[in-house]
Amino acid sequence: MTFSGLGILCVSLAFNFLGDGPRELINADGATEPYAQELIAASLEYERAV
Repeated sequence: MTFSGLGILCVSLAFNFLGDGPRELINADGATEPYAQELIAASLEYERAV
């Protein structure tokens, strides 16, 4: 029972990591949440102003 549980855990983690890789390649700035683009734009504007 322990080995089957560990097997399921390893497979699910592998699928999660395989999904994260291409997403990070497509979204190069690392913004994965909808509001992250707005935060990045606001911080860039702030840096320009300072």
